[in-house]
Amino acid sequence: MSEQYIDMDFQTFKQKSIEILKESETFKDFNYEGSNISIIIELLSYLVEMNTYYQNKIIDNMYIDSATMYNSVHRLASLIGYKPKGHISAYTDLKITITGDYSNKVLTVPAYSVFKTDDGITFITTIDHVFTVPSDATESYEFTIGVKQGEHERLIYSGRDLVDYAIILPTVSYDHDDNIINNEQSVKLYVNPNINDEQWIRVPDVFQVLSGLETDDNVYSFEYDKYQNYKIYFSYARNYPGENDEVVIDLIRTIGSDGITGINLINEADAPFILINESGNYIPLDDIVITNEFNTMGGVDPEPIEDIKLNATSNFNMQYRCVTRPDFNNYLKTRTDVYAVNV
Repeated sequence: MSEQYIDMDFQTFKQKSIEILKESETFKDFNYEGSNISIIIELLSYLVEMNTYYQNKIIDNMYIDSATMYNSVHRLASLIGYKPKGHISAYTDLKITITGDYSNKVLTVPAYSVFKTDDGITFITTIDHVFTVPSDATESYEFTIGVKQGEHERLIYSGRDLVDYAIILPTVSYDHDDNIINNEQSVKLYVNPNINDEQWIRVPDVFQVLSGLETDDNVYSFEYDKYQNYKIYFSYARNYPGENDEVVIDLIRTIGSDGITGINLINEADAPFILINESGNYIPLDDIVITNEFNTMGGVDPEPIEDIKLNATSNFNMQYRCVTRPDFNNYLKTRTDVYAVNV
């Protein structure tokens, strides 16, 4: 606790109660030790100490600088425009080398192809990667694909599962994916995909419609809430699933910081993963070499309380713009793909 606003513990209240009683004619010469009235005094002293503790906790958690409980810090940070992050998957690029003559062939590495390290850490693709092999690549061909640590998980809901325009997801460490403008997103949402396979757009805040600048209404936000659960939010002011609509959500279950991996350690695939579009066959694994030439980036666990306090206050002081050196410094420090800052 940062400060004792109310300082009254069990022993202090007990002693003061006895002193007050001794000032009266009835109890001035009373022997309190072992008496029945001592039980009443101690019971009241216990209640006072508990009340003191709760009062101090309540006052502490009214302000972001002194708050000590995660749900309070999260709520206070949200009030000043900062949304605390959840788990972030480690990510990197894989260099794929194929041997043999596949010239002029169109190759596809499907989304959610699985790769592993020697010690079993799983990485997957999140989008389809399509390549056309040049005509002169008759002996070998190299290309690069992006992968993220984790396992693909698909959740299916109906519009009836919405509570206050939100879907509460299972208590699982999903990749929060703080770079939502990247094409290789970890979270994908579809409404009635059997009828319309259009992917809904993830936005930082579904209530941005108030600005008048937003033109897309099939939007949602994916947030890590104050109870440390993940939620999908829709807005009543924009489109949201009806009761009979099917909602399909693709996510990545991650192990956060435990998924960080070094150079040349991702070198296995669960199964053949390079599709030859013309024939529908896959290139054999014996013709493929997989490696990561760079360390993974990202790979973090949910922000601890102290980081939320620092990032929230820095974000508020920046006012969503970078002008001064501290502005750039504070913004870069909030990103999971930045290890060190020198502005």
